[in-house]
Amino acid sequence: MNRGLIAKASISINTPTAKVWNALTNPEVIKQYMFGTNVISDWREGSPIVWKANCKERHARIKASFST
Repeated sequence: MNRGLIAKASISINTPTAKVWNALTNPEVIKQYMFGTNVISDWREGSPIVWKANCKERHARIKASFST
């Protein structure tokens, strides 16, 4: 039975909010820590975030949603 995967995490980062937001929403920065993935989102609360990647001929598509 496929119930899907739900993962939740939180972290406190001691840096300006603008710098964190840029790291989370800037596609070029995201590629540095999400290993070359392309991210698609309109970054509105509740909107999906989709990471797409090609990994050794395997395709990955990861969805999440954003909330404040």
